[in-house]
Amino acid sequence: MSYEQVCREYLAYEQNARALSMATIQAQKNDLRLFEEGCKEIGRTPFDLDEAGLQAVIDRLMVRYENASVARLCSTIRSFYLFLNLRFDFKDITLSLRSPSVSRHLPSWIGEKQMDEILESFDNDERGILDRTILMTLYCTGLRVSELCTLEDRRVALDQHSIRVIGKGDKERIIPISIACARQMKEYRDTVRSPLPPCSGRFFVTVQGKPLNRQYVYRLCKKVAMEHSLSPSTSAHTLRHSYATRLVEHEVDLRTVQELLGHSDISTTQIYTHIDSHRLRQTVDSALPDLFGNTGRTTDSQIDQTGEKPESADHTD
Repeated sequence: MSYEQVCREYLAYEQNARALSMATIQAQKNDLRLFEEGCKEIGRTPFDLDEAGLQAVIDRLMVRYENASVARLCSTIRSFYLFLNLRFDFKDITLSLRSPSVSRHLPSWIGEKQMDEILESFDNDERGILDRTILMTLYCTGLRVSELCTLEDRRVALDQHSIRVIGKGDKERIIPISIACARQMKEYRDTVRSPLPPCSGRFFVTVQGKPLNRQYVYRLCKKVAMEHSLSPSTSAHTLRHSYATRLVEHEVDLRTVQELLGHSDISTTQIYTHIDSHRLRQTVDSALPDLFGNTGRTTDSQIDQTGEKPESADHTD
């Protein structure tokens, strides 16, 4: 069986058994193609590599590609060789594979006041109502842009202030929406969507009645970023970060944030713990009260600006 045939079988397995999205499947397809090209550069094939040869391929690719891209490629390769091992009893050569480390930068977000200014800047015509509703829904629900574009009208229960979303891996989650967001979505439905001839079951459609797509949302976010002097990197995902940030700021626990965002692993959600270190310190102080009374406790006033206790104070590590 050729490498191309094995790849097709592997991708079919990933799509059907693991219910991965088409975007993820396409990314894995590109990774496997790049991997084959890397093997050819050292005169090998993915089927005759040993552990040292695999590491040599990865090391060569690290010179030309970003760490994040190579790290994702390594993840695909591990899944691929695990499939080969289970399906064809092929030796898994990824057990000692070293992938590049990827620094997780802190996500940017938009504050409440600035978001209010953005939402108030739209006109009240059909286009303005559509665009305002798109941004407000992203900001108030944390939807991925793909989830927004494929949101079905029958899954939007404005009277119950909730929406049902089909996310990654076809997993369904219910997201509560605020009164203000429900009111905005109702205005859009009544004035923009309902008068149009029904062309799909999607909740969001353009003013021409066509299903909303990612390109429309991308252009909208870039236009807003330029008009309001936001970072050029502002995107729909920035609004998702903003939603998560507001939840954590308002003391929603990480497990709930994980469920609302549709993260499969809470380690992905933990990146939002950076946003309120002061509140975290207060929580620790209340959870671990002074067990020995006030006489031995070092107060904030006893700590200088460098964060060090005075030499006269008792200090233990």
